[in-house]
Amino acid sequence: MSSTGGAGGLPLRYWAVEAVFSTPANEPAVARKAIERRTDGMQSLLERYVVTRAELAARLDVPVAALAELIEQPRAASAVMIDGEDAVAADAASASRHALAASDVLTGAAWPEMTLRFWRPAAAGGEDLVPPSGSLDAVVLPKVSRPDEVRAAGKALAAVEARRGMSPNAIRVCLLVETARALAGLMPLVDAAGERLCAVMFGSADYAADLGLTAGTGEAQMAWAAGTIVNAAAAAGVPAIAPMTVDFPVGRPGETAAASRGHVLSALERVHRDALRAAESGMAGKLVGHPAQLFAVLLAFGRAGTPDVLEGLAADVEAYQVALADGRGVLARDGRMIDRATDRAARSVLRRAVANGRFDAGRAVHLGIVAAEDLLPKG
Repeated sequence: MSSTGGAGGLPLRYWAVEAVFSTPANEPAVARKAIERRTDGMQSLLERYVVTRAELAARLDVPVAALAELIEQPRAASAVMIDGEDAVAADAASASRHALAASDVLTGAAWPEMTLRFWRPAAAGGEDLVPPSGSLDAVVLPKVSRPDEVRAAGKALAAVEARRGMSPNAIRVCLLVETARALAGLMPLVDAAGERLCAVMFGSADYAADLGLTAGTGEAQMAWAAGTIVNAAAAAGVPAIAPMTVDFPVGRPGETAAASRGHVLSALERVHRDALRAAESGMAGKLVGHPAQLFAVLLAFGRAGTPDVLEGLAADVEAYQVALADGRGVLARDGRMIDRATDRAARSVLRRAVANGRFDAGRAVHLGIVAAEDLLPKG
């Protein structure tokens, strides 16, 4: 049994969105660091705030070995989103200037091979829908609320692809859902994106503003919105991406490192907890805005994909294949029922794990979880 994609056959690499690093287009040096530095600076941050690995591991309730492994084997962000909307000035001249700056970063930065390249334009229907040059995997459409906006963006991208000699749908779209109107009519937006859709992202800050919520309020409404986005993304066969935790793990202005130590630890704990909740709710990834957030989020999503967990799921898949070959549609293994539905669930988790480098790709091909062509380098 092969499972090579979602409803639209989304390429495997678009499922590698555990951590999407958002970085402002008007600060190219910062953008390059987001792309090139990976989680390299985590040990330096711990030393600056006099935090031991054991202390941080205890605070996050993770094994010290898992934390140490990510420090000693730094990982890059799954995707980097160059932000030409919220993080920059909102006038037309600035939008064009930031699109040019994004081109420089797209073409000149040392991009890790597997990091997806996202661009967030000033508007879904603006002239700067794509930067003038540079390889691009997806455009993140901000504040879309009507299907005609999504269809118009798709037509514009098709024209760009034709001019540049690219294959159809080479540039995907991610819907950034951040208004009450968008949540109220989400499925028509998803349907309007069609096969070009690669993700549905939750912009919680703007959504909270629509509802008139202040920081820390509206938990039930936010959970409903997140669940609506997860369901719509699942219906389309694409990943859902959780919003950024806006409290960064950095020292406070005017404070010494010792004085800021508690804040940094609390902020790391908060973003890790938010990422765990996102993963548990069905989100495939989360927006981050700081290297230490990247570290905490990768650590959180890794907890759902430990080698023991993934090995257990692979064993379930293998056992179910044997049962099918014997003419059985259900079996019991270790006191648990395994049938078509549980097999689908296991394959979905393993497929994401392959995309994020957490499960052996060759074995996944052998089990029919991914197809060999899914593993070809992006081009």
